[in-house]
Amino acid sequence: GGLGRPSLTIDPELREVLRRFVPAVGGRGVVQLSSYVDLALASFLVSGAIATIGYVMPLYLLSIAVFGFSVAVSELTEMSRSVAGLDAVAARVRSAQRRVLLPAGLVTAGAIGAGGVVVGSLYEFVNDLVGRSTFSSQDTTAVALTLAAFAVGLPAAMVARVSQNALYALGDVRGPARIAIARLGVGAVLGFVLMLQFDRIVVGDI
Repeated sequence: GGLGRPSLTIDPELREVLRRFVPAVGGRGVVQLSSYVDLALASFLVSGAIATIGYVMPLYLLSIAVFGFSVAVSELTEMSRSVAGLDAVAARVRSAQRRVLLPAGLVTAGAIGAGGVVVGSLYEFVNDLVGRSTFSSQDTTAVALTLAAFAVGLPAAMVARVSQNALYALGDVRGPARIAIARLGVGAVLGFVLMLQFDRIVVGDI
């Protein structure tokens, strides 16, 4: 088609993209924003709380990215192409939710039942292997318990990602953004209330 010519003209298609951009980014980025809120809340807790969250977040986000995001991204294009109406989109949503719930359930069960083994293998064993003894067995227990708490919400986070894509495919970007903001607010309030109680729990010797 030849070389493009720069233009400041905003056509209807570009205007529609710009209108949807901010709520789409807000809805998509709620996981990262929630991580920042968790870190901010952890800064009010005892020494070592931020480090514990820092050890947990890569494991938690990796699980969502591998199992939840991969299915959600592949389904978004298919649902967007669908011209068969709401019933076809709903059928794809149910199918995608079933596909993410199985690995989500397995990861959640593994994090709760064998979190200590996973954390110990990744952090404690590796630190010992390279000659660093900064990560103790008590740290492993604390990180494993925190990972188990995060893992409880893992299936809901993965299913929510698929449902969010269904709304995007139907042209609704503001709905997921409003839900994401509400979820962030509720999570921040509950986190603040509960952290005051669980901050008194001691792992290992004082």
